[in-house]
Amino acid sequence: MDGPEIVLDVGCVNPECEHFGIKGLGNVVVRRRYGTSGIRFLSALSA
Repeated sequence: MDGPEIVLDVGCVNPECEHFGIKGLGNVVVRRRYGTSGIRFLSALSA
């Protein structure tokens, strides 16, 4: 993978963020994956 994996199907979960709950902005990325099922650890870039 060349850089962070961008996630478009979720929005920022921080209620203080200006992008709170807005999906499709491309500001949420996968920081790492866990376990055999590849559970995603997400992070918002604009938070």
